[in-house]
Amino acid sequence: MSRLKVTEDTTIAQLLEHYPEVAKLLKRRGLDCVPCSSRVHESVRKAAIVHGLDPQELLQEIKKIINHSAR
Repeated sequence: MSRLKVTEDTTIAQLLEHYPEVAKLLKRRGLDCVPCSSRVHESVRKAAIVHGLDPQELLQEIKKIINHSAR
């Protein structure tokens, strides 16, 4: 599977499809996105805002996990 460039506009569904290891972070931060139907259309930015998180901080945490798992 090709690597997805993750941005604030990446949907949660795309993120989880390409990087399932991020699911634990999302759940820990209050975004239980795996069973949620909103994940198909909701971007990282929108999900962060809806859950009272800073989109840039969440994105940095996501990228840290992705970079760590790529090693």
